[in-house]
Amino acid sequence: MFKFMKDVFTLPIKMPPYVPTPDWTENMELREASGTITLTDPLDCFLYMLLREHLHPSEAERMMTSQEAFLSKNTVQEATNGWVAQHAQDLARRLRSGTHDSA
Repeated sequence: MFKFMKDVFTLPIKMPPYVPTPDWTENMELREASGTITLTDPLDCFLYMLLREHLHPSEAERMMTSQEAFLSKNTVQEATNGWVAQHAQDLARRLRSGTHDSA
């Protein structure tokens, strides 16, 4: 336990492998090279935001490859954390229907 608040700020911080740049103007050349695409599908929009801001694309690709291999041999996946599974189902339902629940 920390005895002083200053101790909290002296711990080393491990940075994630990718940190989104909040000011896109810093990378204007890269932005122009990548082009602009209009997304209309809710799943495309969600995955774009996830990949852009929260999940490194190589990690998403690794997960997708693993899932594809699993699904090629199985039709059912058992979820061992029911709360996470229910949240995943709710997110998928909302993305498919284009609706949202207000909390």
